[in-house]
Amino acid sequence: MLLRRLPLLGRPLCIHRTIMTTPAAADFEGEIISEGRAKILFPKGNQVFYNKVQVLNRDLSIAVINQFAHERAKETILKQRKREKNDAVPTIDEVQAHVRDNADTNGLKIFEALAASGLRSIRYLQEIEGVQSILVNDLDPAAVISIKRNIEYNQLSTDKLIPNEDDATSVMYSHRKEADNFDVIDLDPYGSASIFLDGAVQAIANGGLLCVTCTDMPVLCGKDPDLVVRLVDYDILLVLHSIESAAVKYQKHIVPIISCSIDFYVRVFVRVYKSPVNVKASMTKQSYVYQ
Repeated sequence: MLLRRLPLLGRPLCIHRTIMTTPAAADFEGEIISEGRAKILFPKGNQVFYNKVQVLNRDLSIAVINQFAHERAKETILKQRKREKNDAVPTIDEVQAHVRDNADTNGLKIFEALAASGLRSIRYLQEIEGVQSILVNDLDPAAVISIKRNIEYNQLSTDKLIPNEDDATSVMYSHRKEADNFDVIDLDPYGSASIFLDGAVQAIANGGLLCVTCTDMPVLCGKDPDLVVRLVDYDILLVLHSIESAAVKYQKHIVPIISCSIDFYVRVFVRVYKSPVNVKASMTKQSYVYQ
């Protein structure tokens, strides 16, 4: 699905100052930011990055990953029934029950590469069905401290929300083995996501969901605002081409699910499959544009 450039939407934020009495905020000075079901402690001085204009990005991601969890469950049920020579299509109730009942043993394993305050991951755990674990990663020590504080403040378990201080590419390269793969990888960097794509396509499970944000619009569309409007689809196509180019090196290909160009960034959701046969057809998806 290809969406044209959208106006910035999203639920209003609730931001207010308060004095906390919980252990997580005993020595904390700053604001509480409420978004979705999550509340985060945002320190004074912008020590940890928070992008309040990307509420739509996070809302959209939750909707897409929720749908992916159910599609994944449906595919699993169909495979089981095929082995049993049962052609019955699972009902919505059966799919929902499968997502719920298998969350702790075969649920979604999610990796947030650049978590900052941890808001996105906290929302994911609270608002997405069937999550087994989320690796909440950031290279900045101050960000990891904030992540731990916010997990505690939201009274969530670190068995499911796992704070991690490391380079995102190093984490993904260390999860290249099939047994260690993630079902969902979320890349939301400041600027281009290109440096993360090689590791991401290797660390994603077969059929997994890769969520990618790119905010380097002048690189994708040029600096002329009038030209950007005319090239509204090209930014998306360039990002999808970059992901596909990274994937084919490992006999994988992508299937775009939703692609959005929203104000100052591109957000795409693709499923990544390992299939040497389909990789051979990768060139048929590409073309040159002369202007």
